[in-house]
Amino acid sequence: MTMTPGAPDTIKTYEFDILPSVDAIAIVKWDGAQGSFTNLTNDSGLGGVSDGDVFEASAIGPANNTVLTLKKNGSIISQTTDTSAFTAGNPGIGFDAGTQADGANLGWKDYSVVTS
Repeated sequence: MTMTPGAPDTIKTYEFDILPSVDAIAIVKWDGAQGSFTNLTNDSGLGGVSDGDVFEASAIGPANNTVLTLKKNGSIISQTTDTSAFTAGNPGIGFDAGTQADGANLGWKDYSVVTS
């Protein structure tokens, strides 16, 4: 996520959404102003989430051809290309189960972040 100094509520980031309650996946690009975003993908067919599933999100390539990929247990479940990607930033991680009840059943046991 890139925060612009002196510009409150400015967000430039990618968001990989895993939505088991509606069997969906989305890759979202936050464009800057609070609430300004673009859905790059809206895919169905997540196939649920089970204990032990491994998810991997990546953004690889130059700004004019960045491939955004979400994998579940090694298989691609969503992928898109951004031809006007961000040129700088740092990886981050967040979690929002959607509802308090869903949050009681979902969480991470382990995670890692790699940059190059």
